[in-house]
Amino acid sequence: MYVTVYNTQRRGYTVEDNCKILKKINKMARVIHSFKISVFLGVIYYLTCINNASGAPTNTTNEETAPSTPLNISSTQAPTNASATVESSVVFSISNEVTAAKIEEAEILETPIPQRGTFLLRDNDDRVCLKAKFVIVFKVYYKSKLSEQEEASISLPANASVSGKCNVPDGTTVLTLRWRKYVLNFTFKETADERWVGNKIQFTYDENENPDFDKAVNPDVCVVQSAKEATFFGTKLGWSRTCRSEHDITLESDKKDRVVMQISELRLQPFDLVNGTFGTETHCKADKEPKNSNTASIVVGLMLAVFTLVVIVGYAIGRKTGYISERPGYSTME
Repeated sequence: MYVTVYNTQRRGYTVEDNCKILKKINKMARVIHSFKISVFLGVIYYLTCINNASGAPTNTTNEETAPSTPLNISSTQAPTNASATVESSVVFSISNEVTAAKIEEAEILETPIPQRGTFLLRDNDDRVCLKAKFVIVFKVYYKSKLSEQEEASISLPANASVSGKCNVPDGTTVLTLRWRKYVLNFTFKETADERWVGNKIQFTYDENENPDFDKAVNPDVCVVQSAKEATFFGTKLGWSRTCRSEHDITLESDKKDRVVMQISELRLQPFDLVNGTFGTETHCKADKEPKNSNTASIVVGLMLAVFTLVVIVGYAIGRKTGYISERPGYSTME
């Protein structure tokens, strides 16, 4: 097998020069992370340099002996054991890189991406009685087989199935969302002062034969819920609640199971929707005053500045009116 690079040889380059050029270009391809270019140049480098160095004939820089075709690759000589070994190592290295790239790509594709879902609950007359939009991610803490605490991240999909109860006689609306091995329940109620609040959140998750809990010891069906006296997302009847910032709600069980529900991009209304549309928005306090706000620092600074100014002005007026005189025992030096 031999390779003749005719174009560069016509300009006075030797095979060694070609190899140096290929090495430099290959390094540049690696720097810019171009896998395909790097592999292609690696194959050309092997055919041009390594194989020729193992004893295959190559053309010299003599223009008269150069062939008329720019690139001529023929298998007139069987590769030696050394060249076969090098070729095998090159192919093996390329195969490993491709396999690693595929595994990394698969892991990225399998990583759940939180999605904002729109969930509609309808009554018996097919009218929308509850409308909700939000992103939810659950951080589930559990014991592994090595007695270590593990964390599973569970995202609520946008296509979760919706069921529930619309404004039952006791003034309660229940939203139930189901997907895979998970069930999420929200309970909302009307209050005596014509408001509504969320008064219960319950999350059920099945660890049995669940890839999210492959390290769990003694997998079980777990049920966690919010504190009994806690309320969430309340506002006036006919109004909707909006919270774009993230809120963390802790859910626990008597068995010491613990889940942190992270909810964001929320807009919710469980009562008195008109034609399935949201009512007037009530914004969360966290949305009105963003995190890391400097409002408090600015107010304190202004108060100190005003206080200092009042002291200086009061002292000047006191000296001028004689209420503040020089301390006894001291005299003015002239």
